[in-house]
Amino acid sequence: MAFHRTALLTAGFIVFAGAPASAQLHATGVPELSSRPGAAYTIYIDPAGFNYNGTWIGSTPGNNLGLNGRGPGEAFTAGDVTEIKAIWAALSNQYRGVDVNITTVDPAIAAGMAGNDVQRQNFYDSQPRMMHTIIGPPGNDGWQGGADGLAGLGVIDSAQTIGSGLHTNWMFSQDVSFGSDVANGNYIGNIASHEGGHTFGLQHQGDFTGATHVNEYGLGDSFSGAGSYVGTMGNAYDRQRVTWRVGDAVDDFGNQFIQNDVAVIMGNSGMSFVDDGIGHTMGTATALAIDGAGNIDVTDSTHAGWINPLDAGNPQPIGSEHYTTDFFSFYSDGSTEISLVLNDGNDLLVAGIADNGATFRGMLTILDDAGNIIGTGTEDSSTMFTSFEDTLAAGQYFAQISSFGGHVQDAAAFNAAYYFDMGGYFLTGDGFVIPAPGTAVLISLMGVVATRRRRA
Repeated sequence: MAFHRTALLTAGFIVFAGAPASAQLHATGVPELSSRPGAAYTIYIDPAGFNYNGTWIGSTPGNNLGLNGRGPGEAFTAGDVTEIKAIWAALSNQYRGVDVNITTVDPAIAAGMAGNDVQRQNFYDSQPRMMHTIIGPPGNDGWQGGADGLAGLGVIDSAQTIGSGLHTNWMFSQDVSFGSDVANGNYIGNIASHEGGHTFGLQHQGDFTGATHVNEYGLGDSFSGAGSYVGTMGNAYDRQRVTWRVGDAVDDFGNQFIQNDVAVIMGNSGMSFVDDGIGHTMGTATALAIDGAGNIDVTDSTHAGWINPLDAGNPQPIGSEHYTTDFFSFYSDGSTEISLVLNDGNDLLVAGIADNGATFRGMLTILDDAGNIIGTGTEDSSTMFTSFEDTLAAGQYFAQISSFGGHVQDAAAFNAAYYFDMGGYFLTGDGFVIPAPGTAVLISLMGVVATRRRRA
């Protein structure tokens, strides 16, 4: 599959005509999902169809049906809803640690600007740091010329001219249905992340051999399956992890340059990393939330977090020391086996169950109350979770969550590239005990205070 990035042109190339239409019907039954309500940036996923007004950088989108061709007033099927959730989950993994809300809830409705699609389109344009991403046909023979997705370059940060439509972009679901009625939601989510990256100013990550441009869309590792990576701004499929990258890219004039994806995203004026509220040292460790049966309580928000690069101005992909670290405290009764699992990715859809599209790859280290390493987790052959199991002496312990430290591209034919191991994680496990009254006082006298912080 090929992606297409349409660069931002001047407003003089954008022509709109026609009076606002009456309120329009769309496909119904979109699940209401939001990854970070109140964030500085919003990417609104719109799978329900949209009547686009005017031209978009020289093309005329017109009426776009919804995901899988669902038309006005038609209800999404259970299979459609599953794929919408998969799309949302993949985008939410990509942008987990930055101040972006991935949502299926139309922000124009809350603003009272959803009377018709012209009004909605103009509202999106008027809002800085907002993108409206249409998920749907027209397919390979449509106005988009066979591209899987379209987006303007660097358009998200500022308000656009009303009527320009530049805060709208597309992912075309029918292009990637793989011969079935239900589109591949994980794939669509990755391509929607790719198009979203363009709106933040990212160019394509390509493959070069020396100065020779071989592939516009970088193919990633030379292998697929467990432990393989490919760039979000490259050929964002057929590898296990689709992540942000540092490597060769091409500007609009065909010039080769090194692009640090995360640095470009963080260079947007309103962008910031978001702290996950989990303690980053032993002294500020977050207490594992334990239920009455000694299991990690996955309904408590503190069972999960995310890992970001330490330096927003110059984020580095290689080396775990260049990422944040989270600490959790827990207790053993000395006789029950402790089982602790670090799961890569988010569990936003169903608590305790991994969403699709994980970008993070983590390491798990167990320390005693003096800070001595007493064990490390074993990564599963899938590379998607890491486990620690042991019967520990009675007392307090700490679980340290760290980034795997990035990935060096395994593709000898091309120039080196480096992938970020950042994003969401969650913990599951059992065999824990709740400390007896007075234990916390003793710990504080020792200079190590265990606290529980809740995420915003």
